[in-house]
Amino acid sequence: MRHKLNDYEIISQIQAGCEASMEVMIHKYEKLLARIIHHYNLSYHFEDLMQESKMILVESVRIFDPKFNKTFTRFLELNVSRHMMTTIRNFKRKAQVHYDHERLIQSSLHCQEMTSPYYALHLDEIQHVLTEFEFQVYGMRVINNASIALICETTGANEKKIYNTIDRAKRKIGTFYKG
Repeated sequence: MRHKLNDYEIISQIQAGCEASMEVMIHKYEKLLARIIHHYNLSYHFEDLMQESKMILVESVRIFDPKFNKTFTRFLELNVSRHMMTTIRNFKRKAQVHYDHERLIQSSLHCQEMTSPYYALHLDEIQHVLTEFEFQVYGMRVINNASIALICETTGANEKKIYNTIDRAKRKIGTFYKG
């Protein structure tokens, strides 16, 4: 009958440089790592997170110190759980950034050519609502999707004035169409 080593003995062997003991430790904790991943409902990223969890296991073995009277299992579980929470936070942040970029793209994509018979009528209406400078800036930025730098170069105005003009033009057009 083979004598089973406890975590502290295996960890001391690993810290001494035994690679075979690391394999034993990884095999021993695979099910715990899988349970933690599934606990956070991240099974759709299971393979990637299992690899990351194994890296956390290796790092946890390297820095574990038994003098703090904590078991290695709880230490590992804490480290992996923190990583899962960070992963979830990053997924949410990436999703929010993607959503913001998608909204920005949708709000800034505009027709550069006439798409309906009413397009020319729309331009005539807003031309009467806006000043000549506002119509020029609004037309360049919103209708033709020109860069702010190009508008500054063309009009000779600074960036702040361009942004203020675009904002003012949008407010005027919104007020005009609301009633």
